[in-house]
Amino acid sequence: MKGFLTGLALLVSAVMLQVLASHRVPPLHRSVDLVLLVVVYYGSAGQRVGAMFAGAAGGLLEDVWLGDVMGIHGLSKTLIAYVLGGIGSHFELSSAPARTVAVMLAALLESAVQPLILLGLGLPAAPPQPVDLLLRCLGNGVAGALLFSLAAKKGLVPAT
Repeated sequence: MKGFLTGLALLVSAVMLQVLASHRVPPLHRSVDLVLLVVVYYGSAGQRVGAMFAGAAGGLLEDVWLGDVMGIHGLSKTLIAYVLGGIGSHFELSSAPARTVAVMLAALLESAVQPLILLGLGLPAAPPQPVDLLLRCLGNGVAGALLFSLAAKKGLVPAT
């Protein structure tokens, strides 16, 4: 129960910080997805079901607070959590550098999946622009590296 409450607190905090960042620093909102960092944290630990719940809950919270198409972030983050949970159960992804790479790959996957979801819903969708992909990968990678290295220093994740 403590792990569930911790995960829920992390998700709510990430969404609230994301909402505040989107109003104060709009370019930061486009390049850093804090909910994605939480999803990668759980998915890379090999906890597939927990990561999927975190992805679904965090994505739906994002949909509600950011006013996007309801369910697009929930579905895309659930898919990312499922993929990372599967990979994390077979390979060692619990170090900060591995999680940073996983964040960058998850940002690419999310950018590729969301237009497909929109097309599946019958809504217009455009493929992501290369500059936007680069900004999302770099922004999430830098934010992930900082947060995961900070977590490693605090003893929350392995340092190597």
